Amino acid sequence: MSLQNALHLITRLKTDKDFRGELFVKNTPAELQEYLSTEGLIFTPSQMGDAYRKNLFDCRSQEDADDLKELIVMFQFISQQQLDI
Repeated sequence: MSLQNALHLITRLKTDKDFRGELFVKNTPAELQEYLSTEGLIFTPSQMGDAYRKNLFDCRSQEDADDLKELIVMFQFISQQQLDI
């Protein structure tokens, strides 16, 4: 499990519409975790929180920050993970 995997997930959430669609149609957190595992994206909730904060720091505008937060909130909802954000 690594911070790098969580950073990669955020990058793909922001840039890959098809990937985002695959995540958001998973019916259970277990299905989501299985899919992430097949993609090599294994990380802890703490690492995801760290990746979010790093990406938030790198945002160049309030709109970018709002878009990032929206993606993370949707990820929290489908994963049913409480992230430290």
